[in-house]
Amino acid sequence: MYSKSTFRCWPKPASCEDVHTALASGLLNPRDFVVKVATLCWLSVIEPNEGWDEQGKLGVDWIPYADFIRRALSPAFVNTDDAVRYAQTRLGTSGRSIYGGLLLRRVDGLFVATEPLPVPTENFDPKWIFPDEDVPLEQLAPGMTIVARYRSRRDTQPGFLLEGSELQLRDGQKTPSAFVWQLLSVASMSVIQNSAQWGNAQTLRRGWLPGNSFTAPQSVAYAAADRAMGPVFDHADDAARHAHEQAGERSELMLMFGFLLKSAKGQWAASMPVNAEGLLFPLSRVFLRGQVPVGFTVAGLYLCAPAIDTANYLHRRRQACCPE
Repeated sequence: MYSKSTFRCWPKPASCEDVHTALASGLLNPRDFVVKVATLCWLSVIEPNEGWDEQGKLGVDWIPYADFIRRALSPAFVNTDDAVRYAQTRLGTSGRSIYGGLLLRRVDGLFVATEPLPVPTENFDPKWIFPDEDVPLEQLAPGMTIVARYRSRRDTQPGFLLEGSELQLRDGQKTPSAFVWQLLSVASMSVIQNSAQWGNAQTLRRGWLPGNSFTAPQSVAYAAADRAMGPVFDHADDAARHAHEQAGERSELMLMFGFLLKSAKGQWAASMPVNAEGLLFPLSRVFLRGQVPVGFTVAGLYLCAPAIDTANYLHRRRQACCPE
């Protein structure tokens, strides 16, 4: 399946058997059809793209996706939510163009995302990312399975609007919360990235309201959904180093912590830092019901010290928790 382009054919080629039927049945492959047309007439590409990369008249040696570049992939993550969070950081701010990509499951059970590329519509065909009919398998993602798509939205629409219901929402016939309730009656919805509009990461329930009781994720006492996890690394130090980089500006009073997890295959990942309560570091503050991801065990704890002298801070906290 070639991506759409603009081309012209002059003069009109001689009629032949039902080309659409032959292409659909596999009796005629797309490249052979294009080459056949190119031999019968002047077939010219006006607007080139990845599939039609030759501008001007096509020759009989034309090859689709001749200069195809293998898609860049994200680091590997333990679950799809973390891969989506990574992809979101790569999308940047909204604009007039739509960007999208795919979420993939590797043979080892980890998840990666393709880096975002321009796509024609929000409901884009995955073959815009992986044109598997015309590109050698080794140039795609062999051994990986497509599990989902992600994409940006044009900045002309609020983030909670979906196609087909925009007019009702704009005309005031339906509120955003009523629309979400309607969706929840036929499907499940989950917030995976905390925001003031959508609230904390959680599975949404009927009665949801925008911006209701939002609390910064690192300050929530108990996890309502699994916290964000960093990428998978081969060494514990790399996982911990990445987590510390995500802590941002350090408070002068708040100690933060997270857990280092190790898989049975020797891979390491770290949960993102959350605020500590005194010197207590409960699993339930990081993981839903205190349960770590399947296939991983807790192998360590890391601390993000406040922006003061650490020894004095720990001494004061110890006195507050356990006075002499």
